[in-house]
Amino acid sequence: MSMVGAVGNFVLFIGELFTSLRMGRPRLTDFLDNSLACLRLGWRPVVAVCAPFGMAFAFNFDSLLGVIGARAFAGGAIAPSVIRQAGPLVAATIVSAVVGAAFCADLGARTVRDEIAGMQVMGVNPIPRLVFPRVIATAVMTPVLFLFATAAVIVGGFVLLVLFRSANAGIFIDGMQRLVTVDDITLALVKSALHGFTVGVCACYWGLRAQGGPAGVAISVRKAIISSIIIVFCVDFLMTTTFYAG
Repeated sequence: MSMVGAVGNFVLFIGELFTSLRMGRPRLTDFLDNSLACLRLGWRPVVAVCAPFGMAFAFNFDSLLGVIGARAFAGGAIAPSVIRQAGPLVAATIVSAVVGAAFCADLGARTVRDEIAGMQVMGVNPIPRLVFPRVIATAVMTPVLFLFATAAVIVGGFVLLVLFRSANAGIFIDGMQRLVTVDDITLALVKSALHGFTVGVCACYWGLRAQGGPAGVAISVRKAIISSIIIVFCVDFLMTTTFYAG
């Protein structure tokens, strides 16, 4: 299939995702179950990755600003950098690799076992029943995981700078409060929700197209992770450059 055809099918799948709501309503329990699964699967990897990432971030800022004699501003520079750019991307990447992979594997296994075909034969639309709750769950819970990621990065940077690099804790907190605005946080949450939606759509799209047994499911999971990360980075770049263009 050509690239144009693949993009067209993906766009049609997004349209089908919303038009299918006229034929069936997703259950609240399904959304809650998938949201809890997203949080349960994602928060540990997010914290485990972002805490040392914050330490590395802080060390680089401390070293670079130390060259010009501005080490006191290293702590304050961490928060806006993470909230504006790194936090949403890291959270979305981890959600794609962990949550998106799990959702894609689940739907892929159902597809190769002909469960999806069985639902369609019985007149049950799988989109509102299986797909929509997963997509909305990732869109809602990715901003929550972004908050986990941001907190882990800031705590990691605080530990490195204050405990090991003899930085002043008050200056660290004051600089963070001065440089971070409400607009930064709002944009980061909106980006995270859109990234989560993208991850959920890609996971479900490729999961429903799995074929060829377990090997085919693994291939679909790989495609879901790669495609979602590429789209997330493109969307993040467009939103960031548009918002901060002035």
